Amino acid sequence: MEEMKDSTVISNVVRLLYRAPYCNILMMGRFRGNIEINQLKMVLEQCTEKYPLLRTAIKQDTSGNAGFYFNNISSIEVIQFNKNNDNEWIDLAWKEQKKPFDLSNGPLVKFLLLNSSENSDIVVICHHAISDGLSLVYLIKYIAQLLENKVLASEPFPVPPSLMMNNLKVKTLPDIITIAFIYLLNRLWNNNKTIFTDNDYENLYNQYWESRNINILQLNISEKITKALIDQCHKKNVTVNSAIITAIALAQYDLQGKAESYLKKGLLAINIRNLFIENPGENMGCLALGTQINLPGRDTFWNSAIKFNRKIKKLLFNPKEYLKFFAPLDYIEPSLLDSIYFTAHGTFKNKISNILKNIIMTRNDKPKRSLDITNLGAINTDDTAILETVQFIPILSMNYEKTIGIITTKSKMNLVIMHDSLQTNPVLIENFRLKILDYINLAIKE
Repeated sequence: MEEMKDSTVISNVVRLLYRAPYCNILMMGRFRGNIEINQLKMVLEQCTEKYPLLRTAIKQDTSGNAGFYFNNISSIEVIQFNKNNDNEWIDLAWKEQKKPFDLSNGPLVKFLLLNSSENSDIVVICHHAISDGLSLVYLIKYIAQLLENKVLASEPFPVPPSLMMNNLKVKTLPDIITIAFIYLLNRLWNNNKTIFTDNDYENLYNQYWESRNINILQLNISEKITKALIDQCHKKNVTVNSAIITAIALAQYDLQGKAESYLKKGLLAINIRNLFIENPGENMGCLALGTQINLPGRDTFWNSAIKFNRKIKKLLFNPKEYLKFFAPLDYIEPSLLDSIYFTAHGTFKNKISNILKNIIMTRNDKPKRSLDITNLGAINTDDTAILETVQFIPILSMNYEKTIGIITTKSKMNLVIMHDSLQTNPVLIENFRLKILDYINLAIKE
């Protein structure tokens, strides 16, 4: 089709996010002073020149092929609010993100500005197809530098490489049985495949949010406790990431045990920018993967953390171990990937779609894994005085009971815990939040 002529084909990893009804990631940056909306809009114009995916759409042709499209995309929307307190950004952002993006016309990002005389919260709501969590960190820092006039407009990044196996330095292939199975699924699907439209997606999106009641809890760790935890991690030769995941896993074990198989498993987000043949650097894009992990077992805190840290180091040292779960995606018919969400929500009935849905998503009402954890690490804010704190809200898919986003700014660790209160008791999640803090306090005393 003519409309696809100037597009960049999206990978099947991105395709998995394309029609997902829970596809947005959010980040809030708190900035010193009163930022005016016109000032922010000028800064965002510079950002769109630097990061090409900030002004893009995803168009689909009649065969179901889809790609990023960059022509005639509107300016980024900025919605302004008067700021009354430091917590209202979550409610305002959550209400706004329940509205689906116009995928075919774009852009796939919007901003909220909550300003007061003392400080201003800038919230970015972004379709996961064009960004991972680390991308939003780079974007927030660049916004801070532009607001402080510490940088001139930078050279624009190219469109980032697609997350496909042939773009990576490390290669791994599915086994012959998997390839044969996928070939069969594709052939049966293509005999009478369904191409889902943006209207189908909007209906699914609205239905999803009408049937969910997702709660968000914050756990903000003080500078004193964060520094003490880091010191203990250095003494024990354990990463902070391993320690915090251990605290999360042990808190869950205390409250829920491990009788259910899903409670033993989690998903850990991994930054794979260094694995690309053409390293995307600090570009914006979907440039991370999630890999399944076995959660730390029941033991003393530091024994559990040390054992888990050893396993994670071994996993990260051998990328083929986590790339093998992603490799089969390259072979699946893209429109078949779209179908799994419509099948999961009962709006589409197809045997082939249902087979794939049961493989990729849960096959029953229970979550596939208990936790989806994204730790974006510590943001180096030495080059910006205006940026006070950052918080990150990842997606909560139907595969997970709880999603946790972690980020550290100015030596303060901020956690966001998400869950669907229609499926998981809010009292349990509040106790979970408190238990995590208990284990962190225990860790710094041992």
